[in-house]
Amino acid sequence: MATSSRCKAAAAGSPHCKATGRSRWDDRRCRGLVFPPGLCLIVWGILSTATALAGVLDDAPLPSERARHAGTRVFSTVRYFTANDWTAREDIEGNWSGHYAPRGGRNLGVEFLRAGVGVAHDAWRVGYFQRRDVVIDTNRDTLDLLYLERNDLPIPVGRRFALQLEADSLEAEGVRIDRAFELHRSGRSGLWASLGLSLLRGSRARSGGLAGGITASAANTFSFDAAWIDRNTRKTFPFITPGSPEGSGYALDAALEFVWAEHNRVLLSVEDLLSRIAWRDVPATEARASSNTAARDAQGFVVYLPAVSGRNRRLDYTQRLDRKSTVHYSREFGPLSVGAGALVVRSIAIPRLSLDYRLGGAWRVSAEYDFRFGSVGAGLRYKWLSLAVLSDSTDLGGAKAYGLAAQLAVPF
Repeated sequence: MATSSRCKAAAAGSPHCKATGRSRWDDRRCRGLVFPPGLCLIVWGILSTATALAGVLDDAPLPSERARHAGTRVFSTVRYFTANDWTAREDIEGNWSGHYAPRGGRNLGVEFLRAGVGVAHDAWRVGYFQRRDVVIDTNRDTLDLLYLERNDLPIPVGRRFALQLEADSLEAEGVRIDRAFELHRSGRSGLWASLGLSLLRGSRARSGGLAGGITASAANTFSFDAAWIDRNTRKTFPFITPGSPEGSGYALDAALEFVWAEHNRVLLSVEDLLSRIAWRDVPATEARASSNTAARDAQGFVVYLPAVSGRNRRLDYTQRLDRKSTVHYSREFGPLSVGAGALVVRSIAIPRLSLDYRLGGAWRVSAEYDFRFGSVGAGLRYKWLSLAVLSDSTDLGGAKAYGLAAQLAVPF
């Protein structure tokens, strides 16, 4: 993880900020401190893990298709999508100088990977999978401050940066079983549902948050008050007890499909509707930094000095995955289907439009546009094979969003 020179100088310029115990540290003598040491490092480390689910990349059959299916087939699927609001993916660990353009207010960064193999029989499916999830929810002020840090630019005097960041990531493998149901059918209308249960074994996780504020009161002098926590299964700290992080749990998905007059369809689905991964022995940093800490000097007068306090330790905690909710309406006009909907993550909507066209024989083509990241997707499907790609730029190096999907389902 790269660090800016100001971050390095801040930490190096505070020789009195040292450990005071095996896992706790607290120092109110950081007279040389101009920026809370480690704060920009923690935030940058969390953001660097960010690298959306998109409808054109979701090749899972509809509940109605699965409920009506008869026979056995072997399937394999891979889906990957990554997007963020503030910079190109190739710059996510750089200085953002070439493509930095965050949104005002909340900014979202997401990455989702799904890869699996399995067997489907009638309306049942069972298989082995691997998954990766990254969700980052932050604001313009936090990103602007990091942009200045990454490029060694002066922080505007008098501007207050409201710091806010929440991040959660998971890498896991496991087994999954799901089933589709026909709940009601009358003429050209019907109601179908599906449920899927995944049993997870976590291999890596990182979650944390930051809240507070910082203001430059003069050149290279700051007033600040911030608290943060960083739980990271890959992190190591001195002076903490040995341990081996491990996590296990489950995730439940659900979908509901309603069709009326044959040509109108509404699909509601929630991935990770219920989830729980119990982690043990996870290294964690909990800290608070303040520039307005009262103390008394040798003469008994009250003075205000910067202070940083916190502790490194191992802890047990429960991770609950962010729900990924989708609502989508489509209407068929002969071989053409036109749709509109949205994916919702952390109450942030990603609206999208979609087209699907049945060619001759078993060929189908699809296209999609999402309004948040500006990405365009295209897909091709033939019987048991489907392929899809998606990006917001023809230059993948400068893209904020891109993805791909492939699925193979062979009957026997």
